[in-house]
Amino acid sequence: MVLVGGLIAIPALAVIEGQISEKLRNENRLLAAEVESMKSLPETTSREHTAEISKAEQEELLRLRSEAKLLRARMAELQQLRDENQELQASLKFKMAAPQARWKLRVAELRTNEMMPADFIGIVAEMAEALTNSDPAIRSDATKVLRRIGLTRLFETNLTEQNLADLKSAAIAATPGLLPLLKDSDPLVCANAAITLGFLHENPKDVVPALMENLTSDQWRIAGSAAKALGRFQDDASSAVPALLQLAESSDPNLRATAVEAVKQIDPVSARNAGLQELP
Repeated sequence: MVLVGGLIAIPALAVIEGQISEKLRNENRLLAAEVESMKSLPETTSREHTAEISKAEQEELLRLRSEAKLLRARMAELQQLRDENQELQASLKFKMAAPQARWKLRVAELRTNEMMPADFIGIVAEMAEALTNSDPAIRSDATKVLRRIGLTRLFETNLTEQNLADLKSAAIAATPGLLPLLKDSDPLVCANAAITLGFLHENPKDVVPALMENLTSDQWRIAGSAAKALGRFQDDASSAVPALLQLAESSDPNLRATAVEAVKQIDPVSARNAGLQELP
């Protein structure tokens, strides 16, 4: 019997069941042939010969019935094993769902709980794991937890030099885990990763080219979030200006406005020379 992680492999059960069914069909065909042969016996067959044939037939019927009984028992056993398989699979699915529920609670907690600047460096490794979770909602929420690092740097007014150093260390540590999500299969995850990278504003050498690749996406959410993030890098994203100027000619008014604003943030002179300062 084939086992996979404690479960009996469903393909193996199907093969065995097929073999048993074929055996039963063969036995039934044999029995039917023998019955037909009895019908074709001449009426003049002697009583002794008929008795002899009848005895042989009875022995064959007994044998077939015995085998059929064993095969039906085997079929019942296979059905029981299939039922047990389904129960085990349901149990496994439940056990797999439990950690996901814990992850959802954890990222929700970290998104709302008050944290000191020194606390962020401690959660980066945990959120790096969440960024690779199979659930896109968890990946997306993890990017928002890490975004708090950048938001705290921007908007908290009472930060000490040590606070700023702690936040910078956390931002640098968080950036590598976010970069792969710029190519995430889920557009919302991809967009949130870009926005967070913009707020963290670290490692422009790697982040800016990665964001520029997303400017050509045919999905407005991905292209727009990349443009917004590049704008936050200001003059560190000067290499993105030509691509942003091209995006500023998009037929989508929202993308045009986002690209124009990004160019203004990065290179006001280029924006003015391109006549973008007059645009909304």
